[in-house]
Amino acid sequence: MAEAIDTSKITGVPLSHEQLEIYIRKYLENGWMQKAIDGAKAAGIELSKDLLSKYIDKYLEDEKIYSAVDASRIIGVPLQRKRLQLCERVPRKGKISSGLEAYKIIKEKPPRKS
Repeated sequence: MAEAIDTSKITGVPLSHEQLEIYIRKYLENGWMQKAIDGAKAAGIELSKDLLSKYIDKYLEDEKIYSAVDASRIIGVPLQRKRLQLCERVPRKGKISSGLEAYKIIKEKPPRKS
């Protein structure tokens, strides 16, 4: 987004508010919370903590454990244990490292397979 703003300044073609919001939304949808926050700040767009928290829930639903953890750290919102319980189903889908990371966050050991 910073590149788009710089290009806009150099070319003299302003980016519309809607175009800036599209960039920010794409960053959020891809799990890049810090880029979205930085871009919004550069564009003078405020992102509410409530909106950012909803994206954390979306990352968890989409099993983007690392994005959820990073976003949680960035905005200072703890991850709820019940939301992280998806870690039980993540390894079954072949996402072993993400599942183990989720167990690590909730400070539990994964169950042993019988």
